[in-house]
Amino acid sequence: MTLKFQLGSGANSLKGIRWFIYASIIEKKWRIAQVTLPPTLIGNTVLSLEKSKILPQPTMTVFSADPCGYFNDLLYAELANSFNGNGRIGVWDGHNWAYLNLPRRLHFAFPQIVEDRGNVYLFPETSFHAGPSLFPLDQYSVKVGIQKKLIGLEGERLIDGALFFLKNSWYLFATAQPEASGELNLWTSPSLEVAFTRHPSSPIAIGSKFGRMGGPVYMKDGEIYRFAQNSTKHYGGSVEVMKILKISEVDYSEIHVGSISINGKIGPHTILVNENSLFFDYYSEKVALFAGVRRLSQFALNTLFQKND
Repeated sequence: MTLKFQLGSGANSLKGIRWFIYASIIEKKWRIAQVTLPPTLIGNTVLSLEKSKILPQPTMTVFSADPCGYFNDLLYAELANSFNGNGRIGVWDGHNWAYLNLPRRLHFAFPQIVEDRGNVYLFPETSFHAGPSLFPLDQYSVKVGIQKKLIGLEGERLIDGALFFLKNSWYLFATAQPEASGELNLWTSPSLEVAFTRHPSSPIAIGSKFGRMGGPVYMKDGEIYRFAQNSTKHYGGSVEVMKILKISEVDYSEIHVGSISINGKIGPHTILVNENSLFFDYYSEKVALFAGVRRLSQFALNTLFQKND
């Protein structure tokens, strides 16, 4: 992969200069919070930080985000390294943070927990360096085992993927690169051991409002909901709630039923429903002298160690 940056001319040149300045000195300061689950997610929901529990920021990190997994009273999220900006998967036990034993030189994010036939897996985003992968998870400690590939998708670079199981079929929602196109695709398989194939309804959403997952698929009382990141005004500016009307190996349809925002902050970008709690992330933008260095370091490390298997 080669990074290209061309200023061009006129309006494009000015836009490019503004982007370069922004990327060099501005950084999003993400945090994770927990709030009591609202009685309904249909309609407009405005979250309040004053009524939320804000999780502490671990040392040697620049932000915490992507609360996407919960298992055995442990929350799984992304913690970004202060030096190179690479995402590591952190585990919150209600009192302290710990890290999963994944390679530090690579970027991991959006960590979902998947259970299948007595086995538990970590399903993180690995789009910077590899295709979508499952990692066997030790249920009693913060350890993961040998990488296991999703057969048939080794060559894909998928962003913010979410796995969902229903009626003997697995479904994988993910945004295809390039990210800017906002094309949300769907794949399906009868088993995690069998090659995933592209769903005939793909792409199921296109654009910056509905085309990227904003958390795991949520099912309650037989109703199924998909959360989407809304980046029309700000990156991860809010979460849109989509109700899935039909989902099978041959059919898919959904409608927009709600929106979730935060009073006084930008977000949420990702949400996770866990029993009576709602975990979410949010951010503010601040000047950071090493913002550009971290972005370049992250790109360089993941390019250097990129896997092409």
